[in-house]
Amino acid sequence: MAQRPPWFEKELVETVYIKAKEWGFAVDHVIPLQGENVCGLHCWSNLQLLDPLLNSSKGNRYEV
Repeated sequence: MAQRPPWFEKELVETVYIKAKEWGFAVDHVIPLQGENVCGLHCWSNLQLLDPLLNSSKGNRYEV
């Protein structure tokens, strides 16, 4: 289950997923939900749209 904060922005997150599908992008968590050294949240500010190939090559890594 995704780590949702108490202030989860449901409408914003839904919009990101809708636009990703519409524009042919993948939704990526900037800070992975289950990374090796860090764990991010499933929230609007932790999402980005990436090319699907770039997203799959990124994996669960987070680089500062």
